[in-house]
Parts: sequence; structure tokens; C-alpha cells
Amino acid sequence: RLDNEEGDDVSVHNKSSSTTPLIDFNNTNSDGNGINNATSNLAVVTWYNKEKYKDKSTEQKTHESQSGQNSNTTTTTTIITTTMSAATTTVVTASSTKESSRVNYTLPNGILYEGNLVAGKRQGFGTSYHLDKSVYTGEYLNDRRSGLGSMTWLDGKKYEGEWIYDKISGPGEMIWPDRSKYNGDWINGKRSGTGTFYFADGSIYEGSWINDKKFGQGSLTWPEGKKYDGDWVYDKMSGEGTLIWPNGDIYRGEFIDGKRIGSGAILYADGRNYSGNWEKDKKSGRGLMIWPSGQQYDGDWADDKMSGQGVMTWPDGSKYEGSFMSGCRNGNGTHTFSDGGVYMSGEGVLTWSNNERYTGSFLNENRHGSGTHQYANSDSYIGDWGNDLRSGRGMLTWSDGRKYDGDWKGDKRSGHGTMVWPDGSRYAGNWLDDSRAGPGVFNSSDYSMYEGNWKNDEKSGQGLMIWPDGRQYNGDWLDGRVSGHGVIPCKKIHEKT
Repeated sequence: RLDNEEGDDVSVHNKSSSTTPLIDFNNTNSDGNGINNATSNLAVVTWYNKEKYKDKSTEQKTHESQSGQNSNTTTTTTIITTTMSAATTTVVTASSTKESSRVNYTLPNGILYEGNLVAGKRQGFGTSYHLDKSVYTGEYLNDRRSGLGSMTWLDGKKYEGEWIYDKISGPGEMIWPDRSKYNGDWINGKRSGTGTFYFADGSIYEGSWINDKKFGQGSLTWPEGKKYDGDWVYDKMSGEGTLIWPNGDIYRGEFIDGKRIGSGAILYADGRNYSGNWEKDKKSGRGLMIWPSGQQYDGDWADDKMSGQGVMTWPDGSKYEGSFMSGCRNGNGTHTFSDGGVYMSGEGVLTWSNNERYTGSFLNENRHGSGTHQYANSDSYIGDWGNDLRSGRGMLTWSDGRKYDGDWKGDKRSGHGTMVWPDGSRYAGNWLDDSRAGPGVFNSSDYSMYEGNWKNDEKSGQGLMIWPDGRQYNGDWLDGRVSGHGVIPCKKIHEKT
């Protein structure tokens, strides 16, 4: 059926005989449909304005109308292959205006097309309605989408931009149903070239693309403010780049598969600065850390912590060189103090500039385990240590001759122990925070003896006192004096405390 709303004269002719119409809208055959059933299946469809061309008895004026110079009249000839019979008829709708020729045409694959046709092919501007409900509006070349055009899919996805031979190619913008958006270059339907992608979560990538992947130089900004600027390989940060965190930390260096791997430096917001090797986003291998105070560590790292051999230096000039484990000094090492003192870690010797000396075990830069300490005033301690303090069992000998052998806790006599004085006096019993406390026996150098309870280094509570002349008192005591029930001695008691 040919649309003839404009009043144009329209006829369909057999290509081999233009004088024999296939369809004549002024006449009908015996079937009543105006179709000449005896003609072949190749036809020429011609329409023209009858005000200009009233005489259409020959095909010559049809060709004249096609090549005419009148700018106000357009004549279109379309070659169509069809089977003209009463049983099989291809439906073609044609319309004509004075400015351009457009058709509504259903393609063999079911696509409905509205627009220009040239030699039976979509050419110029038109709209195609696809069976999957997608719609394309734009330019065509040789029946293919080529030039500027927009495509809308059933799921809401929309593209607007350049096409080449039915492929999205050139600059264009794609919007997805989740509101993510890409604006940039395309090749064969994939993001390739330079473009900006706005992700649904608020992230923004701006840079190079290859085959829908971030590839080459580009920057990615996350919603929380983190930003990466550098090289990309197949959607992963790989190569040289800079990563900035919202708190102000900045890393510059190498990346592999989205992680800091290789050589790189990080400046922390608190002023710390590390430069060295990385493995899976953690400091690993050889590296240098500098603190704002001037303290430095140069050595081995593992799992983001100082581990292995290294050197730690302090602003005052002191230095430790040796083993580290999990961020702490551990094992064998030497600590040199700013005053010249030397400290050993592990089994070794620690000496001070004032000639103090420790020989024994160390742990995490502290005296720990068994060891001997010679003090500058000639006092000497032999025994157990814990966290740089006398703890456990040990004996302290004073330079004046006093000696204590017993339990220690937190650098003080605590527990059970024996104290001997240079004059021969002797105490054996309990101690607490360097004082006699609890049950104990004191033998004085004058041969008097007290056996009983003590508190804050004084006789206190129940106790028995025996004097050299044989007198005895068994009763209550308070702050070193007889108090309460008991026998009161007749003469003043002289005792060693």
C-alpha cells in the first residue's frame, strides 16, 4: 500500500517495462487490488508531485523529475524486491513532502524504521525501533548507524554520541540505570581513549581507557576523599602513582594490582616519613623511618613493623644497633648512649660512662633474666631481673658490708629474705617494699633476740623478746615499743635496728 495523503501521483512499474504498471491507484484488476499479477517481482516505485508533472504516460518524465533542478520538489525512486501476488504482498508505506522524502518501513528482521531510504538502505537521518524495545535515533550510512546518534535500551541505559558501522565509536556519553555515567571516547562499543566515569557510589575516574578497562594514566577519587593519580593496568593501580588519604597521609611510589608493592615513600599526617620497600600494602624489606622528633630507624621491616637487623638513632646522639622483632629491640644488639655508655642486648655486657657494668641477659633493651650488676658506689647485685628491675631471687651486697639474700619485686626486697649487718646483727623473715613486715626473727649483735611480728620495719603485734641477762617479755608491741598485755622489763633495752 502506498500512502498518497499529499495528493501525489504514485505508480509501481515493472523494471523491464515501465509502461506496464504493477500497481495503479486509478485502476484495479479483476482481483480489485490494482496489482498486475502477471509481472515480475522486481519493481520501481516512483512518486512525484502531480501539479508539476501531470503527464506520466512515459517513463522519461519520471527520470526528468529525478534529475530536475527545482529545489522545491524532491522525487525518490526506491528499488524493492518483492513477490507481487494475491497471496504474498510486502507492505511498503511511502510519503512525500516538498522538502524531503521519508518512509516508514519494516525490515525483514522485524525492525521498524522511520526515515530516509536510498537504494533500499537506511541513509541519512532516521529512527529504528528494535524488537528488544531499544530505540536508535540518528544518522545512517549504507544501512548502518554511522555519525551522531542516540540509543535507548529497555533497561533504561542510554547512549548519545558517535557511531561507526553500527558500533559505538568516537566521543559519546553513556548513562546506566544505576545513574553511573561515562563521557569520553569509544572504540567498537567499548570505552577506549580518554574519558570520565562517574560511578554510582560517587567515585570519579578521569583518564585513559582500553577495552572498557582503566588503562594508562588516570585519577580516581573516592567518595570519602581518598584519591589516586597515576598508572593503571586492567582496572588496577599498577605502575607509578600517588595515593592520598582523607587524613592527609600521602604515598608516592610503585603499585601492582592495586597494592603498594616495590619502592615507595609515605608521608604521614603526624609528620612521620617512611621511604623504602613495600609488599602488599605493608612496609616490608629495607626501609628508613624518620619521626618528627628526629628519631630514625634504618633497617629491615616485615608486616609493617621493624623486624630483623637495623639501627635506631635518637636526637641526643644515642644509638642502638642490632636485632628487632615486631617493632621492638630483641636478641643481640648494642646500645650506645650519648654519654658514651654502651648497652648490649641478648647475652652481653652493658657499661656506663660512670663505670657501672652489667653482665647477663637482656630482652627488649632491658636487663632481663639472670645477671650481675656492679654499681658505681661498689654495691653489687647478683640474681634475677625483669624489665630492667631486680625481680625474683637475688643477693645485694652493699659497699659498707650489709648483705641481703632473698626475694625481690620491682627493685625492692619483698617476700622472704635474710639481712645481715656488718656488726653481726641478723634478720630472717618476711619483707614488703624494702621493710621488715610480717613474721620474722631478729638477732642483735648484743645477743638479744626478738621473734614475732613486724610492720614498717618495727616490732608490731605479738612477739617474744629475750635479753642477754635472761629476762623475757612475751606480749603485745606497737611501733617498736611494749604496748598492751605482757611482762615489762626492769631496765632499758638496747637493741640493734
